[in-house]
Amino acid sequence: MKFSIQESNKVMNGKIHTCKGPEGFEKVFIDSREAVNFERESSKEESIAFFAIVGEVHDAHKFVNQVIDGGCSTLILSEENVADAAALYAEKNQKNINIILVEDTTEALSKLAEFHLNRINPKKVAITGSMGKTTTRDMVYAVCSSKYKTGKPIKNYNSLIGVSMTVLEYDMDVEVAVIEVGMESLGEIHKIVEWVRPDISIITYIGLTHLEQLGSQENIYKAKMEITDFLDKDDLLIINQDSPLLNKNTIVAQYDIISVGSSEDCDYRISDCHDFGQNGINFKLGDLESNKTIDIDLPIPGAHNRYNAVLAIAAGEALGISAKDAIEALHVLKRTGMRLEFKDNGVIRVMDDSYSSFPEAVRSAIDTLVSTEARRRIAIFAGMNGWADISRKVHREVGEYVVEKDLDMLICVGQHTDDMASAAFRKAQEEKRSCKVIFVSEKDVLFNLLKSLIEPEDLILVKGSRMYAMEDVVDRLLGIFSI
Repeated sequence: MKFSIQESNKVMNGKIHTCKGPEGFEKVFIDSREAVNFERESSKEESIAFFAIVGEVHDAHKFVNQVIDGGCSTLILSEENVADAAALYAEKNQKNINIILVEDTTEALSKLAEFHLNRINPKKVAITGSMGKTTTRDMVYAVCSSKYKTGKPIKNYNSLIGVSMTVLEYDMDVEVAVIEVGMESLGEIHKIVEWVRPDISIITYIGLTHLEQLGSQENIYKAKMEITDFLDKDDLLIINQDSPLLNKNTIVAQYDIISVGSSEDCDYRISDCHDFGQNGINFKLGDLESNKTIDIDLPIPGAHNRYNAVLAIAAGEALGISAKDAIEALHVLKRTGMRLEFKDNGVIRVMDDSYSSFPEAVRSAIDTLVSTEARRRIAIFAGMNGWADISRKVHREVGEYVVEKDLDMLICVGQHTDDMASAAFRKAQEEKRSCKVIFVSEKDVLFNLLKSLIEPEDLILVKGSRMYAMEDVVDRLLGIFSI
């Protein structure tokens, strides 16, 4: 068994309420639907544990009977009355289960993950930043996997719960753990790295995402720098020095720092980048130590990905993987979806960049759109959330940038985008540009218009903040316009 009941109970500072099930469990779930479906669909005889997480909106304790019926053999609960009722329900239905009572199920989950990570004892790479976290994580995973058994990242998991779930999936022979770390407020990253204890930390960028929560870019910098809180003299920080506030020369630390960027003093110097749209990017990479420069072609769309790629190359070299091998690994990169993902149904092409949205990423996506061959280039944008007092300004600037880049059409959808649309319309009128600008109040209105707006061979960029679920627009486009 991967996790024994007795050992897990001790690690989580729990109390064994019921012990009638197997001696341990192999897999952990926090979603009752996944727990039930796993048992029904899996051909493996694996016992599973369900942690009843108490969230701001949902309390998973109410799904306990469902997971018992679905075949879950171990429950980790924080409510004794629920444990009593679950034990009676299991006995009545002839189900042999274990129940461990803990004070806090989220904390118990992270304690078990910490225990598992410590006994595996891999090299640990932790990644954070205002943009590019997941893509950089995918790249570092690809590079490390070329030489080592590497812990596979899961979905977009980067919270305390998500990181815990990622670690708990690791096999015992994992040699390198690649972990994405996100945050919404000060202290969150600190709480994760307190038990992860990375050997290498990477900061991709310090932008203005989370400005509404944190109040200033300086506070965002402080929050991201928490990823270094437990680095010691033998550890390493890798930074994108072209990012605001990130500079190797201004960080006072006991750990080593490697810088990536375009300036002459960067350890890895990036220059002469060319964006070939859907076909990828080309750039030169210079090494300050060896004074050598290499030419790199990557089949990865988006000029901004040159930074993410070089951060991954630098991490790989720190782990004994040559730049040549790292670049080869990046050529077969499997990226997480909804990030400059080109989708072609034979009639139209869609650039699905719908996972998130903020100004720097929007401009880079527009540049990639412009660099890709197409009959017409169209952008469909929802709003960008979290920008506090400068929200109207950043939306106007995006609208103006669309017109500057001579897109054929801009469709703005919903909250915040009226400023984007009005700025684009005004600039198009003043400069006599041909960009058609449309504003709709919600996605349902857009859906009714798509057939009249989109034509065969169009290339459409779709982007918006996560809350707007713009992947729905991607699906509708590909469904309406199909062979």
